[in-house]
Amino acid sequence: MDRTARYGVATVVAAVVTGGVALAHPSPPLLAGILVTYGVGTAVALRYPPLIWGDPDREWDKRAVGTLSGVLTFGSFSMAGGVAGDPHYGAGIFALGLGGFGAAVGVWLADTSDLGG
Repeated sequence: MDRTARYGVATVVAAVVTGGVALAHPSPPLLAGILVTYGVGTAVALRYPPLIWGDPDREWDKRAVGTLSGVLTFGSFSMAGGVAGDPHYGAGIFALGLGGFGAAVGVWLADTSDLGG
């Protein structure tokens, strides 16, 4: 996917997620964090399609994928429940976005480093 399309899709994803959270939790600092995290994270993830669609030439370590999924789920629910007395879904969405961003940047770093092999 070319850069312009990638950034366009990332902007739409970030706007939709941020807009959805804004309906329930109109907190400017939270919404700014969600907008940037989902925008940049989506752009990086779209740069590396195997992160989204899988790579047929490569076997993914299922333990790593399971660990990432489990910790993201646990962390998102923990953050959503721990911010206030009532579930704060905006905080949970932000936590999920931070985890996805970390995974996408990890793939980017592994791809561009000499450590990968």
